[in-house]
Amino acid sequence: MENWKLGLCLFVFILTSCNMNLSKKTINEQNIRGIVVSKYEDMHNHGAPTLVYENKSGKNIIQVIDWARGNDFWTFCEIGDSIIKPSGSLVMQIKKKNILKCFNYH
Repeated sequence: MENWKLGLCLFVFILTSCNMNLSKKTINEQNIRGIVVSKYEDMHNHGAPTLVYENKSGKNIIQVIDWARGNDFWTFCEIGDSIIKPSGSLVMQIKKKNILKCFNYH
C-alpha cells in the first residue's frame, strides 16, 4: 500500500526535473535586448525580481531570479541600463555607460 506513495513522489520529482530543463531550454532560446525601464519584486510571485525592458517591439517583462541568485545582479542593474542575452546563451549582460558585467543563469 505504501509503494504507491513512493511511486507518486518519484513521478513528481521526475516531472519537476523535466520542467526545469524545459525552462532552461526556453530561456536559452530567448533573445533579450533592450533598455531597463522598470524593476520590481513581483509580490504575486513570491517576490521574484522582475525587469521591464523596452526595445523596438515594445515593453517586455522578464523575471530574473535565475540570474540574480547569489550575486549582485539585482543591485547592479538600474533603470536606463542595457540588458543583452543573445539566443543560444544563458549569460545576461548588463551594460552601463563604461561598464559591461555578465551574469550566468543558475
